Amino acid sequence: MEFAHRAGCGVARIWLTKEFRQRMAIEAGTWTQRSMLAPPADSDRGFWLAADHLLGGGLVREFGAEHLAIGAPGCGSWMRAEQVGLRRWSVTVNGPQDIWKEIQDLADRWRAARSPDHYRLLFDADGRQWAASECGRLSWHLPAPHLLDEGATS
Repeated sequence: MEFAHRAGCGVARIWLTKEFRQRMAIEAGTWTQRSMLAPPADSDRGFWLAADHLLGGGLVREFGAEHLAIGAPGCGSWMRAEQVGLRRWSVTVNGPQDIWKEIQDLADRWRAARSPDHYRLLFDADGRQWAASECGRLSWHLPAPHLLDEGATS
């Protein structure tokens, strides 16, 4: 996949150019480390939905990669995590945004919220919308409906 958009935030696309995807795949990066922390699995859809809203920087996942690769084309940051053994990962990060740390921090919050796989849509008294896990430990505000309409026309 070469583009993404934030779920529920209109249809504006964030692009990963071919050159950016190539850099993510082959460059050495700012640092590489071995980790016993696995990234959340593709099947952890509740995590990835929360990540779409809670991790800033316009992150785009490169689904065509052989390993987990995520870029932030706005600032040029990217990360890749490749499994190199049983419960061992090689993690490479580049740029000012530490995407790996952000993913792991959110994964901790997601697990503390009992790894929700669905969220409730709630409305405040003033009409603001937000999504929350069943236990309420993981939540975020959603854009106002009139902002979605404006985003769809641009």
